[in-house]
Amino acid sequence: THDQAMVAGPGVVIGRSGSIGGGQFIEGDFWPLNTTLWVKDYKGNDRRFCYYLLKSLDLAHFNAGSGVPTLNRNHIHPLPVTIPVSLDEQRAIAHILGTLDDKIELNRRMNETLEQMARALFKSWFVDFDPVRAKAAVRHEHPNWTNEQISRAACPNLNPEIAALFPDSFQDSELGDIPEGWMVGCVNDVCDFA
Repeated sequence: THDQAMVAGPGVVIGRSGSIGGGQFIEGDFWPLNTTLWVKDYKGNDRRFCYYLLKSLDLAHFNAGSGVPTLNRNHIHPLPVTIPVSLDEQRAIAHILGTLDDKIELNRRMNETLEQMARALFKSWFVDFDPVRAKAAVRHEHPNWTNEQISRAACPNLNPEIAALFPDSFQDSELGDIPEGWMVGCVNDVCDFA
């Protein structure tokens, strides 16, 4: 066990064994593993700029391993790079790239949330048949109502045109109860793959 960080952050870490290159910018103190390389001396350069510089390099062709991809630091130390001398310019570049990274991460999280919502909605509609169950319950309580009235009462949060697509009763099938008018089949019954 360890009770003190090996490296004072913020810092830059890249993959050295198994996964070469890439990189992470770590805000706090950290414990790099022996499968990584980390920057010890930034030589007066902006740390976040150094992170983006290292992240942009294609280090895979420096692979020195036979079975497991391995990066030898002695092979990348002499690698020539061109960088702005001005710290202000380095910080401006790092800020722009950081802002883009933040936007990419936000979009990734939004996509993940939307994917989870789509899965939940699909399960509700096509596995649990929640709109059909709600409409069947309203139909049972109000047998004289029109389909439109049932849809509005049972599915108030659904667009009326979508709610109208769901029946208000079930039928028996080999899989158990399914919505009235639906069928049991296979994927190739509804689409072809190229």
